[in-house]
Amino acid sequence: MEPLALGKATVQRRVEWTASPCTKCRCKNGHTECLVAECQPVMCKANENLVVHPGQCCPQCEPNPCMEAGNEYKHGEQWQRGSCNTCVCDHGHSRCQTEKCPPLHCDKGQTKVKRAGQCCEDCVSSKGSCLYEGIVRYHGDMWNGTGCEFCMCERGQVLCQRVECARSECPRGEVVHLPGKCCAECRTTTSSCTYLQPDQKGQKANIKNFRRLSNLESVREGLCRECQCQEGRVICYQHSCPTCPLGTLTIPHPGQCCPDCNPAVQCHRDCLTCSGTPDHCDSCHDPSALLMNGHCLQSCPEGFFTQGKVCAGCQPSCATCENDFECTACGGSFLLSGRQCVTTCERSVPGPHTLPQ
Repeated sequence: MEPLALGKATVQRRVEWTASPCTKCRCKNGHTECLVAECQPVMCKANENLVVHPGQCCPQCEPNPCMEAGNEYKHGEQWQRGSCNTCVCDHGHSRCQTEKCPPLHCDKGQTKVKRAGQCCEDCVSSKGSCLYEGIVRYHGDMWNGTGCEFCMCERGQVLCQRVECARSECPRGEVVHLPGKCCAECRTTTSSCTYLQPDQKGQKANIKNFRRLSNLESVREGLCRECQCQEGRVICYQHSCPTCPLGTLTIPHPGQCCPDCNPAVQCHRDCLTCSGTPDHCDSCHDPSALLMNGHCLQSCPEGFFTQGKVCAGCQPSCATCENDFECTACGGSFLLSGRQCVTTCERSVPGPHTLPQ
């Protein structure tokens, strides 16, 4: 297997790696072939921000956060403002609600207390209290001491017992230990995607156009585009082709995405870049020239208009035009009406304030 030298590293053929969150590369026949992810256009609402999360490529819209006492809270996140006020972040605005305490009547043998961090009073047993790590607990209270230890206040004494975890078996995932959890849990390691296949015939999407992709499964869309399922999301990449030296011939090949370069063949003097043949220009050497059908012109001929750096064709009914939808002269038997070429002129109907001739 022929290795590929990449800086100080050597990569074996057909091995893929991620150069950046937006780029993945592979070693193919001793050459580096890279693909760049395509991000869909995103328009955010007035109360949203465009963000790119660490490790991700494409931006996404997220509701504005809330700021309070130097802390940032995301949309939907809750926090306590004192012991009796609960607040939630709603698209950048803090919405708070005050807890109302109902009348409290304790039974015989109970007493009223207000626990730390709580708004309303509570009835507790008067059989004694416990002090555990600076917090007062009352008879009958149970709490989680550490990740795997549960404690209880029993007549002024703290009694703790360690939890025994059942053995975890994950046939379709992996065993993980989450922070703050005592026992291990199963986490699914693969996420499938629903992929909408491009319709070649221009028909409406139906159930036959959808395909289920497993995690990291790839499909090709034409020669230069590839889509891959990544943790439940379909990410599409466009092949990044190396550019040929300026003024040399680029040779495209049917069935191949990237063209070959032939530095030995120079482009025509009008061409900055060319492909197929030396006189077929892809861009012009003269910055003021306009490109049309592989030729560099100083102005567009009749029936064409200037669109950026190229000559684009007018509508078939136009003899000359200013742009794609405004004609200045018509061809054949067409008639010019309001910068549009029509077959017949509309007969004007006199309005209520039109005087007869």
